Order: sequence, then C-alpha cells, then structure tokens
Amino acid sequence: VSTQSTGYMIGYNIILPHWRLAFISVFWLSYQFLWSSFLLILLPSEVKKLIGEKHKGKALGFIVSFGGIIATLAPPIIGAMSDNYGGKFRKFGKRRPFVVFGVLAACVGLMSMSVVPWIGKTHGNSFSNQTAPIDEIPATNNGTSPIPPRAIGAFATLAVTYFFTVLFINIAQAPFSAIIPDVINPSQFGAASSYMGVNQMIGNALGGCLGFIVDSVGGFLPSIMIIVAVLVLATIITCLSVKEHPAPLKESTTCGIQSGFKCLEGLKSFWEQFREPFRSTNFFWAFWTRFFLTLGIYTVQEFVQYYMADVV
Repeated sequence: VSTQSTGYMIGYNIILPHWRLAFISVFWLSYQFLWSSFLLILLPSEVKKLIGEKHKGKALGFIVSFGGIIATLAPPIIGAMSDNYGGKFRKFGKRRPFVVFGVLAACVGLMSMSVVPWIGKTHGNSFSNQTAPIDEIPATNNGTSPIPPRAIGAFATLAVTYFFTVLFINIAQAPFSAIIPDVINPSQFGAASSYMGVNQMIGNALGGCLGFIVDSVGGFLPSIMIIVAVLVLATIITCLSVKEHPAPLKESTTCGIQSGFKCLEGLKSFWEQFREPFRSTNFFWAFWTRFFLTLGIYTVQEFVQYYMADVV
C-alpha cells in the first residue's frame, strides 16, 4: 500500500478477483450507454421534431458544441477537487461522493428533458396560434420558414437540460477515472483496463440497440427512463465494488481576504498541475492523438442519423 503526502492511502496489497475488476468498471458501461443512445438516437431525433428539417443541423451543432465545451472544461477541475476532497462524506473516500452526486444530478437533468415533447406539442405559437407542423409553416419572403415560439421554447428547454446533464455526468466521470489507480494493485492495471474496455464496448452496443426499441417502448420519455435506470444500477454496482479508504479531513476555508489569497494560490497550483503532464513527450502525443481521434468521431457521429435519412 502506498501513501500520498496528504496521508490518503491508495492501492491494495491483495489481488482482486476478476469479477470484482469487472464490477468496478460497470459505471463505464452505463456512461457509454448514455452517450451512444442519446447522441446517436434520441437527441438528433428530438431536435428534428422541434426545429424542423431546414434548421436541424444548425440546432444540433449548437447543442453538441456547447456541450462539448462543458465536457472539456469540467473534468480537470472536478478531478483536481476530488484529489483534495476532505468534506462531509470523506468516510466514503474521495471519489465515490462525486460519482454518486454527479449521477443523481445528471438523472435529474435527464428526467427534466421529459417535459420537452410536452412543451413542443402543447404550446402553440403565441403570436399567430400556429399549430401546423414546423415543416408545413409557409416560407417567408426570403425563402426560409420561421421557427414558431413553441419550438424555440422547447428547444431552449432541451438545450439547458442537456447542458445540465453534461456538466453533472462529467462531475461523476472525472473522479471515476481515478478509481482504478487508486484502489487496484498495479499488477492488475492491465486487467482492470481491459474490463473497462469491454464494458465500454458493451455500453456502446446496448446504446445502439435502444434505437430498435425506442418506438416500441413509447418514444422519448420511456427511453430516458431506461437510461436513468441503467445509470443508477451501474453506479450502485460500482460504488459497492470499490473499497476506498476514508479521505483525510480538510480545513474549511473562511470568507475574507485570507481565503481570497488561498483561492488564488489554489488556482495557480491547479494551473501548474494541469501543465505538468504536457512536459512529458509521451503524454503530449497520447493526449493530442486521442484528441484528434475523438474530434473525428464526434464530428461525424451525431449527424449519422441525418445522413442516413437525407442521403442513403
């Protein structure tokens, strides 16, 4: 067992059974299930229903782009916070409290999306009482169809709840990513990572399969409830499989000039910690190759549904 300078004990001397290694990474299955089903199937479909054929690409691009910014900025900040966590729930460790809180809040965001179809269907155009489908609204003089306020309101609700969900699921995801090096013997890092990869593939496959049953289960809301159920169940399995040591108690900061200086020092320390890995050539290349790989996937993935409908 190794000990950090904070006194927080990490790692196990024992070799964990393979079923335990698999269960620890079950959360990753639910995380991939969420994004493969939501980004590939549910989100493009709902945006098209709300905004219409002519504006669907711009609307989806807006949501995905700003969600990507949140998903990029949140993990390093939340990860650093979990590294130094010593708050009220420290007896459960320094990772699991973030995972549980993030998942529960993300589920609230997902369930809040259930009001989006209701807003889009029941709120008519407040200016002209327009109730026709968006694609049947007559074009204006410049050849474009106006988007009725009911659609704008529903789309705004979808965007806000989506951003909320992205933020909080990343609050869970970032600390979870540190669980394997925290609690697993270094001799089992490879096996643990392989189980994480298997769970990722299973989650992606199951998320794609949701497209086959989305209509039969009742559409958007039941599909969201299935995602929430998978997230909650997987989080329970992972958190019960992880045995973290209690995190050390941290001094609470008080308001005032002194705490302000501490915050500035903390930001400076965070920036230095953020830059440190990039000084390694191996990390530099690993980061940027993964960056461009992910960029390529997400540039195409979200628009596959539109491509299949419009071109194939």
